[in-house]
Amino acid sequence: MAFDARFRLLDRDRAPFGLTLSVEPHWGFADETSGVRIDHFGIEMLLRADREIVPDRLFGGLNLLFDTDRTRLLAAGGIEQEPMLGIGAALAAKVAPGVWIGGEARYLRSYDGAALNTFSGQGLYLGPTLYARLGERGWLSAAWNFQAWGGATGTSGALDLVNFERHQLKFRVGYEF
Repeated sequence: MAFDARFRLLDRDRAPFGLTLSVEPHWGFADETSGVRIDHFGIEMLLRADREIVPDRLFGGLNLLFDTDRTRLLAAGGIEQEPMLGIGAALAAKVAPGVWIGGEARYLRSYDGAALNTFSGQGLYLGPTLYARLGERGWLSAAWNFQAWGGATGTSGALDLVNFERHQLKFRVGYEF
């Protein structure tokens, strides 16, 4: 379960750029892949900056990420804490009224321990994005990213498939009220 709260700190219509703080706490009671009972809590915080580079034609964004998860394995009694830091940049161009297509790059670093104690891996993601208005108040957004480069500590290879997925897909539909 999760919810997302956003706080607009600067409005790009009245400031040189837009700035939004997004906070998304999440919690769960079963492991997503194995189904094992757990006690899980985490919070993802994003600081998002955006600007219209060419008015109504080209849009750019920069995101800073801090994501932390704490999982208690109920059967084994162990606790895992896995924070992550990240930075991302994106450009999108208007291709039709209400339709924007672009690309993004994101660099993520994974750690073990609540205080970023031990570096455990990194990954660079690249991929396309889409944003479309659905009538006056609706919208949808989609992004597909593939891990282009990375590495986990103690392993060889060009990707970090220990801490991160090979592909990430986000699809969201929204209605403004």
